[in-house]
Amino acid sequence: MAPSLELYKHLSLITSFLSISLGFFFVFIKSKHNRSNVFLGILILLYSLYFLPGFFDALNILDDLPHVIRLNFFSGILIGPFTYLYCKSSIEAEPLTFKKIRLHLVPAVIGFFYYLPMLAKSGAEKMEVYHSIMVTGFTPSPIWISLGIGLIAVTYTVLSIRMIIRYLNHLKKTRSSIDPSFHRWLLFLSSTLLIPIVITVITRLVGATTLPFPVVVFALSLLIFIIYGTFLLQPKFFDKFQYQIDDQEIEEVNSIEKYQNSNLQNNQKSEYLEKIIKYMDSEKPYLDPELTILQFSNTVDIPTYYVSQIINEQLECNFIDFVNRYRIDEIKVKLEDPKLNHFKILNLAYDSGFNSKTAFYYAFKKHVDMTPGAYRKENQLSTA
Repeated sequence: MAPSLELYKHLSLITSFLSISLGFFFVFIKSKHNRSNVFLGILILLYSLYFLPGFFDALNILDDLPHVIRLNFFSGILIGPFTYLYCKSSIEAEPLTFKKIRLHLVPAVIGFFYYLPMLAKSGAEKMEVYHSIMVTGFTPSPIWISLGIGLIAVTYTVLSIRMIIRYLNHLKKTRSSIDPSFHRWLLFLSSTLLIPIVITVITRLVGATTLPFPVVVFALSLLIFIIYGTFLLQPKFFDKFQYQIDDQEIEEVNSIEKYQNSNLQNNQKSEYLEKIIKYMDSEKPYLDPELTILQFSNTVDIPTYYVSQIINEQLECNFIDFVNRYRIDEIKVKLEDPKLNHFKILNLAYDSGFNSKTAFYYAFKKHVDMTPGAYRKENQLSTA
């Protein structure tokens, strides 16, 4: 296991520095702009507990700080809940109070009392445990502990993914523009942060006597590197989340779902549809990138749930696709005009009601089945 031990020490030096510095940065600095970063920072710090023993061992000071050994036990219990809380606080405008999150901490409290005997051991005993893990790759804990931690991880992964998908469906019904990269980031985070735990549980279930130590270490390090790289390349994910929802919107979407299959008469449907189309054509509300179904329904004086029902039934699309069709038609005219060649495509997109590059390119490709650049080139060649 010597190569694995050396790998662990080298990765620990790098990963501990990145995770601890990034974790504290999110908790104490970045949280001023986005409250959800507190949960992300704590999540990253929980992962750093896996590397602290190796970090101190590489610096030859572990004998002086042996009590960091096996603290990653609490990481295994808390990673799932804090992943879920990070996603929830990113999505919802209402802040998460201790009263709302305390139930999610119950497994950690139970684990603390179970782990008390290990915490009470002397430094020499903990060093023996550490060297045993380094030599055998085996973490000395009952299989039911691995199963329990794995169950917590899987449960919170499912809860997080379910919440994100429901939230995305909500946005499609109520917003006129969304950037799907935000939701992909949350889905990625909630899915992959639990991979090391799943690897450990599967290994124990198949009856292996040693854990795939290099695989677990590499997976954990890779996750930290990905988070750090995302922070450098896509800082927008760590500012205030773009599409947070409040209680009023939640009530609104519940009303939409409740009245989707209402007994609205056909003549009323036709009347409402004509009113909706006339308003879109004459007033061009789609040019407002922040347009919501609530604003739209208030302006046309049609209940929100009827607007949603008519768009879904009569036009066979959701609210965001309905609005984006107008935006796409708007920018297609501009892309076909040679006099506007000196304008960048993205600037024309913003003038047509889109509020992000990702949302624009995603919508254009979906509705036109080609890129905006290809469309401009093809149509201007045909008119030349």
